[in-house]
Amino acid sequence: MTDQNNNIFEWVIGANLAEVDQICNELAIQLIAYDLGEHFFPIQMLARESLNNAVIHGSSQDASKKILFQLTLDQEQITIFVNDEGSGFDWESKFSEGLPESVQTNGRGLWVYRLFADRIVFNKTGNAVMLTRLIKREQKKSKP
Repeated sequence: MTDQNNNIFEWVIGANLAEVDQICNELAIQLIAYDLGEHFFPIQMLARESLNNAVIHGSSQDASKKILFQLTLDQEQITIFVNDEGSGFDWESKFSEGLPESVQTNGRGLWVYRLFADRIVFNKTGNAVMLTRLIKREQKKSKP
C-alpha cells in the first residue's frame, strides 16, 4: 500500500480473493483515521464487490494477473477505483438489465454499486470502474 498526498491509498494485488479480504480490512483503518468510520459498511460493500468482480470475472482468478485498487478520501467524497487486466464486459447492456432472478452468486455487483455509490463510471472496455460515494455530514449546531 502506498499513501500519496495523505489521502490516496493504492494497492496492486494478484487476482486472489484472500488479498481482497486484506484490502477490506485495511479500509476500516483508513476510514477511521479520516473520521469516516460511519461509511465503512457501504465502502466495504463497494470495494468487495468491485474487487471480487475483478478477481473472478476480469482475471478468472489467475493470480499472475494484477488488479489495481485505489481509495481516495477527502471531506466531500470517497472514491474507489478498480482496474483489472481482463478484456472487460459490456457494462452498458448489463446496466440496463433488471435484477437477475438469483443474485446469490452472480449478478449483484451492479446492484450493489447502484445502492451504495452516488456516481458509477466504467471505462469503455469495462475492465475499470470508479465508484464515488458523497459524504453527507450533518452541520453541528452552535449553542446559543
